Amino acid sequence: MKKKSLKPDTAMRPTRPANRNGEMTRDRILDAAERLFSERGFDGVSMRELAIDGQVTLALVNYHFGSKEGLYRAVFERRIAPVSAERRTRLARVLGRAGPPASITEILDALARPWVELRGRPGGLAYTRLAAREAGDPAEGKRGIVAELLDPIAREFMAAMRLALPALTPQRVNWAYHFFIGSLLLILANPARVKRLSGRGCEIENDDAVVGEIVEFFAVALGGSPAPLTAHVDARAKAGATGTAVRPARRARISSVPAKPLAPVRIARGASQTTKPKRRTGT
Repeated sequence: MKKKSLKPDTAMRPTRPANRNGEMTRDRILDAAERLFSERGFDGVSMRELAIDGQVTLALVNYHFGSKEGLYRAVFERRIAPVSAERRTRLARVLGRAGPPASITEILDALARPWVELRGRPGGLAYTRLAAREAGDPAEGKRGIVAELLDPIAREFMAAMRLALPALTPQRVNWAYHFFIGSLLLILANPARVKRLSGRGCEIENDDAVVGEIVEFFAVALGGSPAPLTAHVDARAKAGATGTAVRPARRARISSVPAKPLAPVRIARGASQTTKPKRRTGT
């Protein structure tokens, strides 16, 4: 008599949706999770709420993702994979060409542009806010999403930045990367504040303007080429041709002369605290 195999039937495992309906259900759950997690964070949403918002049963959520942690990670994987692929393609293009070596402007553009352009797609803004939440969450190290899904691409770009900025120490390049990503996150996660504080003077809805401004600012600050990106120049030229007011690009001016510190001011004992001490002026 032939014995039955004790090995589990792998064909019955719910690893991927078997049909189009399954894919649509999975995407609907991911869309709901992305929206709710971006608004409340990982700990602020229950599995039951995720199922209700995704218009599915709790059993289906568990079927597709196994757990709340599995669903949370899947939200990131869906976005990070294509964005990282586009970043690598752009970076490889400028690093592998036969012409002049890649500039810091081109490297930062390859880092920023795929993420900026993501916001124009459905759910892009929600994911950006979720990524900002996760990056700033003290518990992110336990989940490992940033370390496993984002740190590898970060190291690749920091290595490229070191090639373009040989005069800077690795520590300075590391700081520069974090300053750049932090600035980009803040701008993309809350564009309404940029618009409010600038009096609508900043072209926050214009992808080319956002990439051009932040890349140019950091390129100048890091000692790289201050030339604006071609796409940004073309956008300004097009606006001028249609009669739209075009503001000249402003560059950060870094003075080579250090500011002269004010001389310390001493307040005599018993002097009235409401009396304003006189400042010593430099010559």
